[in-house]
Amino acid sequence: MRRALRHLLLLSVAFAAGCACDRASEAADLAGSGATDCGFAEEGRDRTPIITCLDAALAENRAAYGGWGEFGIDSHLEKYFSTTGTQGFTIRYDSDPSGGGGDNPSVIVDRCTGDLTYYPDVEVFGCPLVEDSYRCD
Repeated sequence: MRRALRHLLLLSVAFAAGCACDRASEAADLAGSGATDCGFAEEGRDRTPIITCLDAALAENRAAYGGWGEFGIDSHLEKYFSTTGTQGFTIRYDSDPSGGGGDNPSVIVDRCTGDLTYYPDVEVFGCPLVEDSYRCD
């Protein structure tokens, strides 16, 4: 119980301070020490091992994180997903959120209010509702 309270306090501090904008490190930090690293798949690579790993961790209430890259219309996208076992997060990177201007890459972190869930029809993990968000530029 004390460990869980301490972890929640650390998460609150992290949300108050914002992130360092390194999405892989942010995903690992949010999941916590000892979390399973499910890996990262570059654009066009098979995501199945990452999805399977994250889905298993969620089913067993274990901490884990992982993600993949995607081609955007005019930018490079990355999506990371983290869970502490009881709290889910999504981390989204867009190399050019301005729509073609080529500047101001951003990282947006969302804290889920419900369970982090895999949606196979759109091939992404997500939250039914988001409680807190912050952006790193």
